[in-house]
Amino acid sequence: MIIKSKNIIIILMLFCISLIQAQKKEFNTWSVGAGASNFIMYGDLNTFGGGQSSFDYGFYAYVDKMITPAFGFELKGHYLNMSGAVGSVSPFYLLYTDDFKGPVKYDGKAFGGELNLIVNLNSLNPNVRKNRKWNVAFYAGIGYQSYDSKLYDKTTGNLLVDFGNIGGKSKNQNSIYYTSGLGIKYRLSRRVDLEFRPTLNLNNEDQLDAAYSNRKNLEIFLVTHLGVNIKLGSKKKYAIWYDKFSGKSDDEEEKDKKNKEEKLEEELKDGIEEALKDTDGDGIIDRFDKDNNTPPGVKVYSNGLPIDSDNDGIPDYLDKCPLKKGSEADGGCPDIADDDGDGISNEKDICPNAPGLPENGGCPKKEYSQSVSQILYALSKDIFFEPNSHVIKGTSFSVLDKIAEVMNQFPATQFNIDGHTDNKLSAKHNLFLSIRRAKSVKRYLVKQGVVAERLITHGYGETRPRYSNETQGGRQLNRRVEITKVDSDIVTNTTEENIDGGEVIEETTEVATEVTLEPGEILVKDGDTLYSLSKKYNTTVEKLKEMNNLEDDRINEGQILRVEEE
Repeated sequence: MIIKSKNIIIILMLFCISLIQAQKKEFNTWSVGAGASNFIMYGDLNTFGGGQSSFDYGFYAYVDKMITPAFGFELKGHYLNMSGAVGSVSPFYLLYTDDFKGPVKYDGKAFGGELNLIVNLNSLNPNVRKNRKWNVAFYAGIGYQSYDSKLYDKTTGNLLVDFGNIGGKSKNQNSIYYTSGLGIKYRLSRRVDLEFRPTLNLNNEDQLDAAYSNRKNLEIFLVTHLGVNIKLGSKKKYAIWYDKFSGKSDDEEEKDKKNKEEKLEEELKDGIEEALKDTDGDGIIDRFDKDNNTPPGVKVYSNGLPIDSDNDGIPDYLDKCPLKKGSEADGGCPDIADDDGDGISNEKDICPNAPGLPENGGCPKKEYSQSVSQILYALSKDIFFEPNSHVIKGTSFSVLDKIAEVMNQFPATQFNIDGHTDNKLSAKHNLFLSIRRAKSVKRYLVKQGVVAERLITHGYGETRPRYSNETQGGRQLNRRVEITKVDSDIVTNTTEENIDGGEVIEETTEVATEVTLEPGEILVKDGDTLYSLSKKYNTTVEKLKEMNNLEDDRINEGQILRVEEE
């Protein structure tokens, strides 16, 4: 007992010295805990065996002091209920029941306390020491307990031995025990941890189970703990959750964390700006832009390349003739030839083989009056409109001024103004659009002094293309108005009111046009569809398409359809 007492004194001295030498920390060092425990005996009598099977519960509480994040001390107290049994006493000799050979059991209670060394195993492994949720620690120490155990006849329940009264001793017996265990903590919050701790205990006496034999001098018992740990202190972190290897305070770590977040945010912002960067401001980001040096205001395709309407390899903003294919040497214009040497290129010269005057379209004066239609037709090729609109482009005003000047030289002559479109949108829509374009030109010419009664407007929609509608440049050229001199006395006029089925119906002073239907034919009316007509005439959509050679389900008002077999 002298040796045991010395061990306890040495441990207590070391504990006190550590507390005294401990300096102010950047982390909390104190915590308290409590919970329930389970007791299992393995001695002369066992918790499991001999027909005995029971779980004995108890309670515990402790105070922890961490000297560093790596190690600390714990002062712990407990209360335990104990029980056990053995099937037969024959394998060993019970000193206090030498005349008894039957099965026995025991019950008891124990109060005790222990002093443990805590070693934080997380701090020993660089791979897990920064874990902020789980912590594993090793506990080892010495304990002292007072207990009262009684031995019973398991069959009859009679008391055999009250160990506390043997030999005149006091009721409660005392013993030193040694303990070791593994504690596993889960961090619930800044203040609370959940703890599970199994321990292995070695009792230094052979009477904890009320049986005293010559078979064993020591007894082993297992205690499993489940409880909570409450961390104390004003710091943000408790010792076991503190990374001692960083050498930084909580404030410094918080500052580093904030700096990292700001840096990450800045990098993310820079990354987004880089991904959405548009160097030339053409609306196409650099990663998809094939030309990042497009001048401001230049229209581009979806890939960032400048628009080239005539597909001659020269973008419109550098092309002097953006709607006509040409060479780079000629500024994007066709090869300029002037066979008659009058200063007007063959392309624009109405009389390319006879020198003439610019105001006569390149013709001599004597031929000018005979070539008015050719002059107006050539000039009107430079009248252009906005897409899907009857608004005249500003570049065409000078051409219209020249046309008005020519018309006013022939005050007794009438002129046709024919509107045309590309093939975008529906045929009926394009027909109305072509009429509005012709009327827009008429209004402009009237403002320039041309008498309105001398101008006859027509609309032909998409029915008379002069260029391919497969290219943007071709569609641009098809959005046009053609102006010619009226050569007959029959005045025709197309208006929005006499359009039928997407075709132009010309009304004249001499002719009246009527639609004659053959048997089995119908005239499509406004609102008719192939589906409604199939129901009306008791047939199918597919049959109607087959009889009328239709590629799709579209039909137009005024269209003639066959609805019955011949």
